[in-house]
Amino acid sequence: MKIKILMFLAIITSTSAFAKVTEADLARDMAWAASQHTSVPQSEIDEQWEDFNKPPNIGGSAKVTWAQMPSGSQCGIYMMSGGSLNGYKQCQGHNPRSSCPSGFSRATLGYFEAGGGDRNFTTCMKN
Repeated sequence: MKIKILMFLAIITSTSAFAKVTEADLARDMAWAASQHTSVPQSEIDEQWEDFNKPPNIGGSAKVTWAQMPSGSQCGIYMMSGGSLNGYKQCQGHNPRSSCPSGFSRATLGYFEAGGGDRNFTTCMKN
């Protein structure tokens, strides 16, 4: 009975695998995608991944646009912690802390952490 249990555990653990995706893996995959579609410049592929977390549409329209993104898609970010700016990215030229483009609403999560000061996370969400 013990041998069967040990064999069962060995089989289960040997087929389990955890994958850790690194920045190098991402860069390699993006470069490979660019080499497959030489008509789309790498800068455009990078921009599409950065803005939409998607590759450009190949064969149809060349770019993903915000009109194609589903409701609830996040655009831009403003993060502040303890009075220090920790992260900032514009949403179509707007600072999410103060405004969002047409068709987007501001979403803010603010809280106070004892001893750490004010915390703020703000982004624009597509309506």
